[in-house]
Amino acid sequence: MYDLRQPVTIKTIMHQIPTANYCLANSSNLMLAAILKDPLSGRGMEVSTTAPGLQLYCGNYLAGKFMPFTGICLEPQYYPDSPNHAEFPSTFLKIGQKYDEQTCYKFYHSDSN
Repeated sequence: MYDLRQPVTIKTIMHQIPTANYCLANSSNLMLAAILKDPLSGRGMEVSTTAPGLQLYCGNYLAGKFMPFTGICLEPQYYPDSPNHAEFPSTFLKIGQKYDEQTCYKFYHSDSN
């Protein structure tokens, strides 16, 4: 869909992507999934996860108090519609089985970033 492995300005793509799920490596190890940076303020955020997917939502349909495109969501998760696709990582849990995923959001401020 949209290859975001190289840095892009969200403003250039946000009107084109109402929502997108990115397939990550299916690993039990915490891995870096996304980096957001604001070069003007120096603020940044990194998302690391063990989840196999990352949902991106640019706030296209916000309404009321929050106007469209005034927010962004990065949501680690399994692929949408996983139960209906055997080739996707399974979301099925058997009795006694544990759901164990980790997500880490790291926020920072740096004049050099």
